[in-house]
Amino acid sequence: MKKYELAFVLGEKNTEPKAQEIAREIKNILTERKAEIESDFFWGKKKLAYPIAGNSFGYYFIVVFSADEGVLAKINKDLNLNETVVRHLITRHIEGLEKPWEGEKESDGRDIKEEKEQAPKKKKVIIEKEKELPKKEEKEDIKVKKEEKKGPNASVGASKLDEAIVKDIEEKIEEKESQEKQIKELIEERREPTEEERKAELDKKLAEILGNDIDSL
Repeated sequence: MKKYELAFVLGEKNTEPKAQEIAREIKNILTERKAEIESDFFWGKKKLAYPIAGNSFGYYFIVVFSADEGVLAKINKDLNLNETVVRHLITRHIEGLEKPWEGEKESDGRDIKEEKEQAPKKKKVIIEKEKELPKKEEKEDIKVKKEEKKGPNASVGASKLDEAIVKDIEEKIEEKESQEKQIKELIEERREPTEEERKAELDKKLAEILGNDIDSL
C-alpha cells in the first residue's frame, strides 16, 4: 500500500457544519474502498482562483490515506459522481515536505492541541535559547545545513497543492470546451437547412445551369 493525499473542495453554499458532514461521508467512501485514513485536516474556507460552478469560495479538506494503487481509479470515479464536490485531486504523499494546512485545524474544526500545549512553554524556550546563542559562524553553518536538508522541493512545498488543483481545473475546462465544440459541430452537420438556405442553394444551382447554357450558345 502507498500513501496518498486527497484534496477536495466543497461549495460555499454549504454551511461549515454541513461541509464537515459531507467530509465525513467522503472519508467513508475511502474506507469502503479499503483505504486506511492516517490523518485529515480542515484547511478552512478560501477564495478560489476563479469561480467554479457558481462558487467564488470553497471549503478545503485534506485527507492523508494509504491504499492499493488499483483502487485510486474507483475513488476518483466515486468523487466525480459526487455533486457536492466542486473539485478534487489525489497526489502521492511526500514525507518531509512542509504542508501549508498543518498546524491550522483538524477536520472537525478544532484547533490542534499541540499549539495549545506548546503556548505556555514559549517564554521558557526563548530564555533557554538566549542563554545558548550560537556564534555567527555557527549560525551560518546551521543555515546552510538546513537549506541542504530541505532541498529544492521544500521551497515549492507550500504552493504545490494549489498549483496542482489549478492545473487540474484548467485541464478539465479545456476538455469540456473541446467536447462542447465537437457537439456543436455535430449538431450543425445534422440539422435541417432553413428555407432561406434551400432557396440560396437552388439559386446557386440555377445560376450554374444558366451559365452552362449561355456558354454552349
